[in-house]
Amino acid sequence: MPTLNIWLIDKSSVVHKVVDTCNEIRALMLPCLKRQSYFDDVDVYFPQYKPSPENTDLVVYYLNDGMSVAAKLNEKADAYVAQDQGQTIWSDVGDTNAGKITLHCSEVHVGPRAQASAMGLAKLTVHELMHNKFKLKDALHAQGGLAAGDFNENTKLTDTNAKLFGGALSNQRLQWMDGYHHLSAG
Repeated sequence: MPTLNIWLIDKSSVVHKVVDTCNEIRALMLPCLKRQSYFDDVDVYFPQYKPSPENTDLVVYYLNDGMSVAAKLNEKADAYVAQDQGQTIWSDVGDTNAGKITLHCSEVHVGPRAQASAMGLAKLTVHELMHNKFKLKDALHAQGGLAAGDFNENTKLTDTNAKLFGGALSNQRLQWMDGYHHLSAG
């Protein structure tokens, strides 16, 4: 069975608790893995290079200046996102002769709360990953728990969240990697 890979792109070094953040995201994903039969494990990385994710892998861009990298993919994305918030967008690209593909982009804007709490950052990250795999905008929030529109580091990943997200993990979502080039190097 394959491993779900989650790539955390932080070229600006805004995440201060790298190891703790990876551990917290992994801990949040494990109950979801138990609710599906495609993946047998999850690995969470802060790569020092541009990754080449598989079509079931996930990518999150960490930003600190409020400017959206997702807006480079789709002009309908918010061009500015407040600190300690995130957004996920997808866009059909390609010409009609070659066929269109859909690219997905999740970003988290790391502010003081997310920098102070690896758990808070992990929960914000997993929330955006839910948007990515479910391919839902605000309709996701009706599921409550960590899928809710308003949550904090004390909000729990509910059994319903784990079951539904687990079932969506094998959804193929091609991740947009050109955002890697739009980030500053520090």
